[in-house]
Formats: sequence, structure tokens, C-alpha cells
Amino acid sequence: MDVEQIQKVVVDSKKEMEEKKDRENRENNIVIYNCIENRSDNKTEWFNSELKFCLDLCNDVLLGVGVGVIKDDITQTIPLGKRENNLKRPLLVQFKSKAVKNRVMESLTRLRGADEPFKSIVVSHDLTKNEREVQTLVNLAKEKQEENGQGNGYPVQEHFLL
Repeated sequence: MDVEQIQKVVVDSKKEMEEKKDRENRENNIVIYNCIENRSDNKTEWFNSELKFCLDLCNDVLLGVGVGVIKDDITQTIPLGKRENNLKRPLLVQFKSKAVKNRVMESLTRLRGADEPFKSIVVSHDLTKNEREVQTLVNLAKEKQEENGQGNGYPVQEHFLL
């Protein structure tokens, strides 16, 4: 091996390690789309509103009261993107453990029969940039298959299966 090949191997290894670390940092997270956002400028009120929304979603709709998520199970909630009028930003929810996140993700089928404001909610894993790119390509391929009549009749997956 010459020096250029060794440098390429080192760079590739470094990228793989960064991707793995990024994936590990996101493994306890979910992203909630189409949720109602509190427009308050008071950060405490805004955080409490997001936390209440997450707890209501998890306990009232997904898991059921008594077996659901408690306040201490949620580390933080972060709205993603720039704050603009009439725009529903995705909400990143970070759980303390992967077990809690998995319980939430396994119960997502209950969203189908949910009432407002949870009816239009979409929940997905917190994907790395590379995973989002792969998922976009998979979804485009499935849509193209459906257009060409080659699909299997099932809708395109909303989230990346890890």
C-alpha cells in the first residue's frame, strides 16, 4: 500500500466512526412531525408545553395511562428548524433510555385511530444524514414501483427501520 491508499483508509475509517457515534447519539431519540407548537416567547412555558404534548401523546394515545412515559423519561425536547409563522416544526424528543423509545415506536399503530391534535402526527426515528439520504432513495424507488404498477400495494414506509 502506498501513502495515498493508507490516507484514504484512515479517512474512510474516521467517517465510519463518526457515523457510528452519531447513530449512537440518536438511538434514544424520535422526531414528531405535525405537532402543535407553542408560540410563547417564555422558554419555560414553551418547554413545559412541548413536554406536556409528548406525555399526552405517549400516555393517552400510544401506551395508555399507567404503563406509559413519565416526565423523567424525557431528557429534552427540541424544535427543529427555523421558527416561522404558520409552520409546524418537527420536534426532537430525547428519551433517557432506548427501552422507552422502543415502547413508543412499537405502539405507533394506535395513531391511526387517534383524535385531534394527534390524528395528523407522524413519528420517526432520529436518523443520521446518511440514513435520511438512503431512506429518501428507498421511498423514491417504492413510489416509482407503485407508479409503474410493479408495487405490492402496500404504502411507502413513513420511517426508517433500524
